[in-house]
Amino acid sequence: MFVTGEFIQRDAALVRRALAEGHEIANHTWDHPHLTTYAQNRHHSLLEGVTNEWLDEQLRRTESAFFKATGQRMAPFWRAPFGEENAALRRWALELGYLHVRWSSIRGASLDSWDWVDDEHSSLYQDSDRMVERLLHFPRLEGGISLMHLASDRPQPPWRSLPELIERLGERGIAPITVSELLESSKTWRPWLRRARANHLAVWGPAPTPTPVRPWLGTTLSEAEARPKPES
Repeated sequence: MFVTGEFIQRDAALVRRALAEGHEIANHTWDHPHLTTYAQNRHHSLLEGVTNEWLDEQLRRTESAFFKATGQRMAPFWRAPFGEENAALRRWALELGYLHVRWSSIRGASLDSWDWVDDEHSSLYQDSDRMVERLLHFPRLEGGISLMHLASDRPQPPWRSLPELIERLGERGIAPITVSELLESSKTWRPWLRRARANHLAVWGPAPTPTPVRPWLGTTLSEAEARPKPES
């Protein structure tokens, strides 16, 4: 799960619950800003004002908020908001200990679930059943990373179909694992994962020994689900 610092501040109990239930939680910047000019010209040039120091602050504030809420450190990953990233952004983040993680795409297909599209008149809009079918037809699901969100403005939240998707993947012998487990199993990505871990340790220090927490304090699942501002 990639969460923003603002999300952690707003839904700290939900973050603690996710951590207690074994989810890997990583950095999604502080307030989900645009980083490149892609929305303007379909090029990933840095937006004016996006510097190493600016990105550093976005990531550091989020890490600090997570530590304050949980007493733990984030996983050594980040996901750029809107998928807007380039070599400079990836390099700057890696210096802080965050390896960029993007959703999978191959041969013109993508594991972006499009669950963020809530306008039924959009050409990208798909109901939950069609969304599941499209994901299942991805050319290579083994080792794939899908983009989904924790909240939605849709009348019927698409994550209600997640159990069906997992069950049908299981019928093919595919089970969900953490990003760390996925990259550790890859000869190509294992060195990058270990580099990110080493940088993260150097910047943030060792993670404290986890202690039992009450993960569900001060809110209810229905309240959390109903909130907008989805995080990926």
